Amino acid sequence: MVKKKHCIKNNLITSPQHKVLYLSETYDGSVHDITIVHEEDWLFPENIIVYQDTGFQGHVPENVQII
Repeated sequence: MVKKKHCIKNNLITSPQHKVLYLSETYDGSVHDITIVHEEDWLFPENIIVYQDTGFQGHVPENVQII
């Protein structure tokens, strides 16, 4: 039997030099990454490259290149 683990999560945005640019509020581990984006209404500078994983599928900010 697997015991449930209580987890928390934050979303983090860093620069290519690994400088923390944004740290989200802390959420329960069951909250999806994309839900955090929608609740916190992230805005990005124009013409930047955003590397995102599958937890952000469907999130396509304007004037941003997604990889």
